[in-house]
Amino acid sequence: MADAARDLVRLSRQAEARAVLLAFRIGQAAYDEVLFALSAERQMMVRNQADKAAVGEISLQLGMSRIKAGTWYKLGDALQRRPKIRLAYLAGELSTHRMSVMVHALESAPEPSPVVASDTAPDTETPVDPDASIGHSQADDLDSDRSADEESGDLEDRALELSSHPSTDAVLRDELEALVISLDPVAAAETREGFAETWQNLTITNDSSGHANIDACVPAEHGVALREQIAALIAARVCRNDRRTIGQQRVAAFVELARLGGRLVCTCGGDGCRVGNADSQAEADSGTARHRFDRSDESDGRAIRMARANRSKRHGRLISCCPN
Repeated sequence: MADAARDLVRLSRQAEARAVLLAFRIGQAAYDEVLFALSAERQMMVRNQADKAAVGEISLQLGMSRIKAGTWYKLGDALQRRPKIRLAYLAGELSTHRMSVMVHALESAPEPSPVVASDTAPDTETPVDPDASIGHSQADDLDSDRSADEESGDLEDRALELSSHPSTDAVLRDELEALVISLDPVAAAETREGFAETWQNLTITNDSSGHANIDACVPAEHGVALREQIAALIAARVCRNDRRTIGQQRVAAFVELARLGGRLVCTCGGDGCRVGNADSQAEADSGTARHRFDRSDESDGRAIRMARANRSKRHGRLISCCPN
């Protein structure tokens, strides 16, 4: 029975892989049709419209949403540059989501280094056979193409090896990102800096019913540290009988870690609550979490609070993300 189920899963993956690639061909035909009768200058001006036409044609022909049609079109396009992953996908070895994790992670991989031509001028006094020179030039081009293909193939082989491990898609994504970084650490650092310059930000916008939305793009290590501190504080302070949702618990923990005036306490109301009655231990855990989140001393904390108060006077009232 298990063997039959595995065979059916493989067959369903194979069918979906062929559907994705056929959808790309449908979209590519519509894309080319839009650009076919236009001049080169005009083509550059309407490529966005051509993309929309491709996605619309896939959505119409296959009866799916434009969002899904656009996803399939982009995946089909990415698979054209990853032949080994495409073959594994067609063979049913990869699900669509796992394949998408792989091709998206490899998009940031460095391109193979081109062969740099020699700056030495040829000897004009020595007779050169034209046929021989053409042959050598073509051979160099073939060697360069072969080297680029081998580098790309090796990267795909390593990615497929990682995907064969019994790991989650999130773990696979992290492993592939580490693989790409190891190929060119300098380029990865430059990419990280460029991403930070473009996207790092923190915004606080008003929401309804006395709430606000906090949206931030921060370095990954800071996000991981904050997530771990929030989880540790909830585990130390809240029992399983707490009446709040996990989202409310996280907000209360964040408010305490950010020193916004709140404190995370268990609201189960039971006299025998193991965490609610352990005030001394909770205080110690809270102090440790706050120390990890912000290592500034008390004088720095007072300076920060004064600065916040001054900013609130200049720019208006600060709204808590979840008032308790």
